[in-house]
Amino acid sequence: MLAVLVLALEVMDRETHPLGLTINWAKAIIQNLDDQDGANQMQYTTVRGNQVEVVESFTYLGSLIHISDSSEPQVKRQINIVREAHTGSEYMETQYYCGNQAAPLQGGPN
Repeated sequence: MLAVLVLALEVMDRETHPLGLTINWAKAIIQNLDDQDGANQMQYTTVRGNQVEVVESFTYLGSLIHISDSSEPQVKRQINIVREAHTGSEYMETQYYCGNQAAPLQGGPN
């Protein structure tokens, strides 16, 4: 599968070049879908003379795309984001609104 992805990048680069479009090789990555068990430790491959990183996971439109095709890595990522956002705060104030009044549900000074 990796060979097919490399070939696809080569064709895309070749076909778009006459249109003035180029691949930003510094940002290009490939996800090796053949390596489900993590046995292959290849970190880079070469595409048209450019080194391209081979990754296990990447973020696309804010979501973690993982080789396992499981949502577990994304859920763990979201939990860590929330945990880091609240690290160091002494309390988390949650409010509900009833009309124009706000009432604290937990924590926080009165």
